[in-house]
Amino acid sequence: MPIQYRHLTPPERSHFLTHHWLHLPSAIRPRALDYLLEGFWERLGADPEDKSTWPGYVKLPRHREVPIASEVVGGAERIDPIRERYQGDQFIWNGGNEGPNSAAFPNSAKTTDPRLFPGWHTDNDWYRQTIFSSGNSLTLIILFSDVVSGGGVLEWVKLNGEQDPPFEKTGIYAHAPKCSTFTEITGKKGDVFVTHGLLSLVEQVILNAMGVERYPTPNWNENNPQAPGSPTVYFPHAARAKVALVPDELDRLAKVKGGMDNVQSPWKARKGAEGTGTFNVDTDGEIAKMDRLPSPKDDKEKTEREERKAFLRFIRRNGWDRQWSAGARREEEGRAKKVGGVVGGWMWRAEA
Repeated sequence: MPIQYRHLTPPERSHFLTHHWLHLPSAIRPRALDYLLEGFWERLGADPEDKSTWPGYVKLPRHREVPIASEVVGGAERIDPIRERYQGDQFIWNGGNEGPNSAAFPNSAKTTDPRLFPGWHTDNDWYRQTIFSSGNSLTLIILFSDVVSGGGVLEWVKLNGEQDPPFEKTGIYAHAPKCSTFTEITGKKGDVFVTHGLLSLVEQVILNAMGVERYPTPNWNENNPQAPGSPTVYFPHAARAKVALVPDELDRLAKVKGGMDNVQSPWKARKGAEGTGTFNVDTDGEIAKMDRLPSPKDDKEKTEREERKAFLRFIRRNGWDRQWSAGARREEEGRAKKVGGVVGGWMWRAEA
């Protein structure tokens, strides 16, 4: 049956179909953004007033999360329940040209031509990037602060001609100079830009561009584990570097908060190497086992059980209960052999 839209107006839907992006002013309450930003600078280990302490580029892990906006893709039931239905404080920090790693982009401040900008971002680090990959279904750009013209925020790009991912292996952003249209994003704190997408309204964008009414069902295979309806079988590749930051982040937050008991993070209930991809975690089995236990003897035990269940559900819905792919395991075994440590131990402070 036709999708009943409750929030998107006909002009907004038309704009998305025509331009492939949508600006939603004041879509998120500022206090919700402040909730996700709480403790950000402590987690980063930097001083907001001292740019010399800013790292160049860091992908932070997730501690807090909220359900994503879903109407533009036809409802939550059309989104893969693993990794796709929640977003949180897993910020990607780019310190720009004044941090200690500014040498990585020496010419970015010397041009205003978007075709010459470095550092374009393409999500392709934990799945094969094709037109059907669920990781490409929707990109939300959320403004956590006001962004003025020239503020350095990501710009939406329209390619001149057909060029679907995966892009070329050498120079993954080499297609940027070939783009014909650049739209600079500016807005206020709480604004949201909806871009890309391969579902519902977004399906129509792609079909319109291809000049067809529907696209034939592809022949899914092992190279595309992110196909709709198929299981997400591997621990996300890039998450290894993120979860490795968790122990230090927890320590810094505990220092600021006056103790670990005052830190809000499901990672506190982790045991050993859980959630690092080292091995599969039977989240459902452990939760069921805990549900069969006698009632907790006191509030402390009750809280511990609740936090443990929250952690297990947290890693399950993010795919962190899965094991590494064969390629990732070879990388980790090679890393451990090189440094003489425990396989994967760098992610959870295992003693070598």
